[in-house]
Amino acid sequence: MTGPFDGRVVAVSGAAGGGIGTAMVEALSAAGATVVANARRADQLTCLQDLAGRVVPMAADVSDRDRVEAALSGTGLHVDSLVHCAAPDYEHMPTDMYEDDTWAAEIATILTGALNRVRAAIPNMKRAGFGRIVLIGSSAARQGTLGRGVGYATAKAGLVGMCRQLALELGPYGITVNCIEPGQIDTPRIRRGGRRTQASLDRRAAALPVRRVGIPQDIAGAVMFLLDHAAGYVTGTTLALNGGAHLASAATMKATRSTSTCSSLRHSRTRFLPSVFGSFATYIRLGRHQHRSSSSTPRSLIVPRRSVLVSV
Repeated sequence: MTGPFDGRVVAVSGAAGGGIGTAMVEALSAAGATVVANARRADQLTCLQDLAGRVVPMAADVSDRDRVEAALSGTGLHVDSLVHCAAPDYEHMPTDMYEDDTWAAEIATILTGALNRVRAAIPNMKRAGFGRIVLIGSSAARQGTLGRGVGYATAKAGLVGMCRQLALELGPYGITVNCIEPGQIDTPRIRRGGRRTQASLDRRAAALPVRRVGIPQDIAGAVMFLLDHAAGYVTGTTLALNGGAHLASAATMKATRSTSTCSSLRHSRTRFLPSVFGSFATYIRLGRHQHRSSSSTPRSLIVPRRSVLVSV
């Protein structure tokens, strides 16, 4: 039985742990792809042993460029697509207590790791004239996070910039690059140590338009779309998968805005705008006066008379 990804070779990092990376490996292998599953240690990939035949385990620290290149080359496969999902698992730490080693590890795994894997994969993609790269970011890049720390949010934000730069550079070679920013996803990692409980996830779900938090398969489905040949016109895009969390936030802000606040703002605008345009009119008069008194004033500096209608 054939699948839509038959003949495709996709390298996925962060494949261990039963979360987003694992879901992507399972979905891609089920669709017919050969998946190079990357984790820091080989024993972390035992959760994928039932997928033997479609999954090629690759043990390498993504922050080590030489090891990444050697491990990828050692598979003997021509990778045509790459997904970067690796991230260290640290608890939240206030910035004034944030340790240098934690910062270095988060930047190295998330940001430098993405760069190392991309540099290892793009030569084959360029030769083939085809490639797909998907970077897994986070909603923390847009709104910060109380569940992780400054290194995580900073590194995930960096992936957005990397996505845009790579899309610009690699587009002429038939390679697309996109970023996905998951919102609240229910994974083993977030439940570990009581970081999230079922009650807290239920409260989060109640605030979302879709009335549920995400699951790893939600992210896997979006990744498969971006990896597909049909997505060849999508590049440099950051896709927010958050169950409409941005809409919920906007609605909450609108609902809590009082009428008196709006009235006050309207009144202040009424007082402010005449002052602004009065100053503007003075500037125009001064410009015309200088023009009359000096024939050497460049005409490009003269502001023509305009009628301005302001509605408040």
